[in-house]
Amino acid sequence: MKKFVLGLCCGLAIACSSVAFASDSFQAALFPAYFEINGNHISLNDDYKVLNVDGHAYVPIRFVAEQLGATIDYDQEQQKIFVNNRTLDLSDPDYKGIYVGNLILTKNGSNTKVTGQLQIEGVGSTKNSVEATLTFYNDNSEKVGEVAIHGDDFGVDAQTFVSEGLGDFRTYSTVNLHVGNVNGHISSATPSIVYENKKNNFTLDLPKSWEGKYDVVEAFDEASKFEQITFINKANKEYGGTVFSIGIWTNEDWSQNGQTAMEVGHISKIGELGDRVFTLITPGDVQYNPHNVELTAEYTSMSKYVNTIKTSFHANVSLTKIDVKDILNTLIPKAADIYGMFNGSGWFKVDESKTIPGDEDYALVTGESWTTHINTSNVKSIADLKKIVEDVFTKDVAEWFYNYLTPREGARPLYKEYTDQLYVDTHNGGHGSATKYFIDTAKIISQGGNAAVVEFNTTEYDYPYKMTVKIEKVNGKWLLASGASFNNEVEIKYDYILKYQGEGSLWSAALEDTVWDFGNGKNKVYSRIILTYKGSDIENVGKVDFTYGNEANRNKGTFTGYNYSEGIIIFDEFDDNILLPTEDDILKVTLEWDGQRDSFDMSTERVSNSNFAE
Repeated sequence: MKKFVLGLCCGLAIACSSVAFASDSFQAALFPAYFEINGNHISLNDDYKVLNVDGHAYVPIRFVAEQLGATIDYDQEQQKIFVNNRTLDLSDPDYKGIYVGNLILTKNGSNTKVTGQLQIEGVGSTKNSVEATLTFYNDNSEKVGEVAIHGDDFGVDAQTFVSEGLGDFRTYSTVNLHVGNVNGHISSATPSIVYENKKNNFTLDLPKSWEGKYDVVEAFDEASKFEQITFINKANKEYGGTVFSIGIWTNEDWSQNGQTAMEVGHISKIGELGDRVFTLITPGDVQYNPHNVELTAEYTSMSKYVNTIKTSFHANVSLTKIDVKDILNTLIPKAADIYGMFNGSGWFKVDESKTIPGDEDYALVTGESWTTHINTSNVKSIADLKKIVEDVFTKDVAEWFYNYLTPREGARPLYKEYTDQLYVDTHNGGHGSATKYFIDTAKIISQGGNAAVVEFNTTEYDYPYKMTVKIEKVNGKWLLASGASFNNEVEIKYDYILKYQGEGSLWSAALEDTVWDFGNGKNKVYSRIILTYKGSDIENVGKVDFTYGNEANRNKGTFTGYNYSEGIIIFDEFDDNILLPTEDDILKVTLEWDGQRDSFDMSTERVSNSNFAE
């Protein structure tokens, strides 16, 4: 196996001192060398060596890069060394004097390692505590990654930091810096106002400080169908005053000319909607009066927010029924197959003669058992499983499936890796479900931004009901952004409904059990509880653990912030042969969140079918 020396070839012919054999491919000589970098004498520590190979000097590139004040890192997957030594130019428009730059992103397992530098102006020789966040976006203005910066020794000299974020976002398009805390002083972002362009169906978040200071001018070229929406600083209108423009291209024009436009102009892609591509354009010349201090200051204070405005771009989808049916016809069959892949061990063919030593229940996966809507023929690892899931579901929803890969303490994973191969628990039988999906009945419940909520009819074991799902466009691709919610029956008339209501100091609850009574002690129950937060600080609630029921039968659940946005938690269950509480039973609700607790009773009421309309 060849070994390569990573070095910086200085191009010097040097006489060898001590000779060493480096590998089977070349010989190298060690020789003593001293470094003087920018007038400073630098000693080479024992971790580094200087080599002479064929008369050329090879010095450790990391040592030289760091002595020159650069950042450096190596990406194993790309087999590429990155060195950055530029001016730090990334700043938080709401915090003056802190700059970040020389960012290098490399892959670290399934995550992204971020190496960069931070410096603070005007603090002399002091060392300062800084907490900040870097947020990364793709060219559709979608957040793809985030890392935290924190340290206690930042100052006027650029200080290198290393952080790590979830997922692979090395191919990001834009990054924003937010400084959250400096030496214990909290910094908050500037309030924003929403600019809405109803004609082209998009919004931007503008700083509230812009109010009354800008005009919007629209222009349209009939020949190319190119539309430009320009935001102009009123005070500098005489001198141009353009802060930025939104350019709207046809897909065809962008595919032919977009790359060239980005290479020669100040243009970047920020989103897509239907057959249109949206770009942000910044001026290439001076647009203010440089001889007027006040006009220069106003234009500068506005233009520093362009980067955050850029990533606030939001195209509001406008789906038709046909669009929705096409999306669901692609996603729902794949989603059903993915549920099957995580429902017991029968999805893959296995070689039961090859097991994990000490855990013989796990057999080697050798291929897929049948052809389905998802291609699992080449699945060889946990990473392959995750890739299939994230081709259909958003990452938030995908985490539910990952419980089968890294389950809670005491549970067994369905799939394991051993010696770089995939194994499945052959003693996990799963459970069956005879479900049919009627996509032709799909209708749009709501849509906005890059997401839509859709409802359609389905049956399980011939019991009809409606299924509600959320779809979301991520990185230009439609994904399922929720699990299925079974919100009400369609054709079978229920026998009665048990209704419960209660209220505590900060939460209220409403529970409905819709009951089909088949006699002989058999029933089918659709249960929905709605928990509503009454406080005004919903943004601080976060994770909520809750239980409800009587002493004999208590249900429990956990919700985190992304599951509800307006203080409402909806929890559904659909099951057979449930032991229902009687009208005299006391149903108790208990919720715990952020170190707080609320507990209260619910009263009950039974309503027969004759009192309810379908």
